[in-house]
Amino acid sequence: MCMISENRWIPKIMAGLLFLLGIIDVLTGLLLMFHVQGYDSGNVYAEFEQATRIELGSNLAMVLLGFILVMLGRGLFQQKHTSWIWSLVIMALSLVNSTIAHVWHTGILSAIFIVLLLIYRRHFHKLQNDPLHFQKVVAWLSIFLALAYGIIGSYLLRGEFHGIQTWTDAIYYTFETYSTVGYGDILPLTPDAKMFTVSMIVIGVVSFLTALSMLLGPLIQRNITGVYKMMSSFSRLDKHVLLCGDNVLTRQLALSLTAQGKICFFMESDTTIAAALETDGFNVVHINPENATELKQVNLHKAICIVSAYDDDSKNILVMMTAQSLNEETKNESLQLIARIEQMHNLDKAKRAGATRVISPLQMSAESVAKTLV
Repeated sequence: MCMISENRWIPKIMAGLLFLLGIIDVLTGLLLMFHVQGYDSGNVYAEFEQATRIELGSNLAMVLLGFILVMLGRGLFQQKHTSWIWSLVIMALSLVNSTIAHVWHTGILSAIFIVLLLIYRRHFHKLQNDPLHFQKVVAWLSIFLALAYGIIGSYLLRGEFHGIQTWTDAIYYTFETYSTVGYGDILPLTPDAKMFTVSMIVIGVVSFLTALSMLLGPLIQRNITGVYKMMSSFSRLDKHVLLCGDNVLTRQLALSLTAQGKICFFMESDTTIAAALETDGFNVVHINPENATELKQVNLHKAICIVSAYDDDSKNILVMMTAQSLNEETKNESLQLIARIEQMHNLDKAKRAGATRVISPLQMSAESVAKTLV
């Protein structure tokens, strides 16, 4: 029992320590960056200037590595082997960088954590379920490296720019350039500065487009795949019920039919309403039932019923017209078209639109009350 408890808590403790080390690296790098910045404005010695620039670059690298360590903490918490490998690599880079920057406390902590990672390596054995995890890491790294390239490069070349004197100016110019805003308050003065700006634009465009494709591409692909699977599943469905409109009537109807063993689907094009229905456990297909092309996708020729119960009579009548026109093509004689109508003068319109049955909650309520008075 003690061994089981230890195995359970070690990954959590390691993840917490990694997160803490990442925060320490970020704070240390930022503090040292501003500390070094205060010394270089009055410097007249080239060797000291070069050493200062190296130290500033090392401090910025410490900040970037700290952010990556914070991101890797979640993977260690989940005992993922890939996160363990990346943590080992980043901690080794952090150790080297701390040695260059002469920041011994972060270097010692990095060395200790590397030893702990090696000792408890067997606790991080889970394979990565998401094959795109590496691409996500590369995407975020490309963004960080593009920002680092612009910030460090523009600061080192600040003498060849008009308007760059401090790290704040360099950060401002980098984000201004990558965002294509271009206020014109900072300008490259020399050919080297102009070529550096061109290289910034090229690197920034490539990095950000690559990151967006890696981060958003899989999400879009999963959504498309999910919709395709949903539509494909209708080809195997038989005797299912299709509902239109999210209200008390349709929800209670869906629950009752499901309890009877029938398969029900809400047809909803509004993403907010569809998300609310899915959250509450209902089956939803993201289509507009008023559109004949989309309504064909729900295997209408095998459905037993369409219930259109929107609060708007005109929408219910339009759904009946669309479904009836498609049913004439599929010739599903068992298909029932049920429309909810609130206004009495629309009852005949719904029947002419193709509704096989029309329900009027107001009329039904009035008749029920009348029966109690007899």
